[in-house]
Amino acid sequence: MADQLNVQGVIPWFSRRVGNFMKSLAIIWYIELLILQTMYFFIHYLIVGQTIHNGSLYQAFLKMHLTAKFPRTLSTLLSAFNTDLFVHLPITTVVMQQYIMELVMLNFGISLSLEY
Repeated sequence: MADQLNVQGVIPWFSRRVGNFMKSLAIIWYIELLILQTMYFFIHYLIVGQTIHNGSLYQAFLKMHLTAKFPRTLSTLLSAFNTDLFVHLPITTVVMQQYIMELVMLNFGISLSLEY
């Protein structure tokens, strides 16, 4: 599917649109980098699979970073960190929800035992 997004022209079209938008802002490079990384993170909610997201958008966003003259190492490492973050964030959220529910049940149980 990642190949089809490229073949059908969706990713190149998206890259051009984002590139033109970023050029129109005329802001400092690190703010532009922050905006691109934020877009890269939140756009994964629009694409079904993480493999598809990595296969199609990682290249496009890295190309936008390099075209905008961002430091290469910083761009690559931030994109890798961002990819790792949205891969592990749902797992962390589920674990935290379970932990919170256990705390609530524990507190509820303790409050019931103290009342009676």
